[in-house]
Amino acid sequence: MSALLVLGLLACQGDDPMHTSPLETTTGEATGHTGAASTPPNVLVLLADDQGLDSIGVYGLHPTPPPTPNLDALAAEGVRFDNAWAHPVCSPSRAALLTGRVGRRTGAGDTYVYLGSNQVRTDEVMIPRMLDQAVDSWATAAVGKWHLAAYNSEENVNHPLAMGFGSFTGTMSNLGDFVLQDGLDHGYHHWEQAVDGTLVKNDTYATTFEVDEAIRLIDTLPEPWFVYVAFHAPHSPFDIPPDELTPTTDADERSPKAERYPLVVEALDQEIGRLLRHVDDGGHRDDTLVIYAADNGTPADVVLPPWDPSRAKNSPFEGGIRVPMLIRGPGVQAGATTDALVHIADVFATVADTAGVGLGDEASGDLAGVTIDGASLWPLLRDPGASWQRTWLHSEKFSPNGPGPYNLDWRMTREARFKVIEVSEDAPLAVYDLDAAPVEVGPPIDVTGLPAADQALVEALIEEHQRFFEEAAERPGL
Repeated sequence: MSALLVLGLLACQGDDPMHTSPLETTTGEATGHTGAASTPPNVLVLLADDQGLDSIGVYGLHPTPPPTPNLDALAAEGVRFDNAWAHPVCSPSRAALLTGRVGRRTGAGDTYVYLGSNQVRTDEVMIPRMLDQAVDSWATAAVGKWHLAAYNSEENVNHPLAMGFGSFTGTMSNLGDFVLQDGLDHGYHHWEQAVDGTLVKNDTYATTFEVDEAIRLIDTLPEPWFVYVAFHAPHSPFDIPPDELTPTTDADERSPKAERYPLVVEALDQEIGRLLRHVDDGGHRDDTLVIYAADNGTPADVVLPPWDPSRAKNSPFEGGIRVPMLIRGPGVQAGATTDALVHIADVFATVADTAGVGLGDEASGDLAGVTIDGASLWPLLRDPGASWQRTWLHSEKFSPNGPGPYNLDWRMTREARFKVIEVSEDAPLAVYDLDAAPVEVGPPIDVTGLPAADQALVEALIEEHQRFFEEAAERPGL
């Protein structure tokens, strides 16, 4: 029996025999399970919370990253994506991952306030409902941080179930958010858990609980299954993990946040290692696809020099939206890297391809007529050097969630080299040359000083930027 372990990702679009996406065109044969006669692989999606490229060793972009030996090993066993985009904050990235659609289509542009009333609309098709279109019958479950509906929303703590998941256990928001008063501090060691619509208190270290639950689901769900594990780590509060999860890092509760954050990262890495060992020891090493990524960059208050905290999480810069992505598995090249432009919305299309579900012109049922911005990553998984003709990536943050008008509206678009940032309709577009540094340094470039060929690239980039966000804003029913 094959199993497919997907640990997180990032968003845009593509064109392959499986589907057509408006964000890019990708050439190459459809891959994954499509057309196969056997039972499709299981799928496990894991998403880290607030881990930028500076916070993982294998990327080598920061001189003092937290210890991540298990993630580094994952990179050595598969493909490392160097140009993966998400959104500046978590809720839009989570919505894009689960729907394959950018925030301007779903209305998810900022975080969902815990005691607010908003939610991702229940007519959006998330992965579980997409899998209902598959030939095989899929069992689905979600674990960890949801953050796609407020506690006082229409569906309340039942929102994950309303979106099609067979079960949900975790939190509706961050670990420090709670409804039931008990006089105790809430964080990694004491938190409010929603179990299929019921609130209870949990005193197990959150990252450990999430891996325990993932292991239980792997061992008990009927196959094929889809399990989505959204870790709280390494998001604040930066509570000190159990000693056994931090073998190389030392700090205590009195230490500054920047000294406690690496412990939370190391504990996450250790628990991911435990999960992967369980997959391997269970006989699934050779039939499990593992994908790891994060929802946005590292928080500003724990970013260390030489990185600029003003260009970290919750900013339109690369430190906020460019995230790690590592994939290993059968048919995936080991020790490979790719600079292909990929995005967190690609998870949706990759899972659809794996399950043999058509998108775009091939879609049926609830997916018929739905614009999907993600592209299947299977061509790159088989050959990281293959032609991948996604020319553009898009990211955004807008507030409040919903159809607008907005009091904040960031829009970002990049191509292979240049990037444009628009922070308001009244402000001039800022253009950056990403070849100069992995994270923007200094002021925007003077486009008039570029060679004519580069000026043409920037002009095309700006034209695409304006076209896409005008098109994406046309969303009936939002």
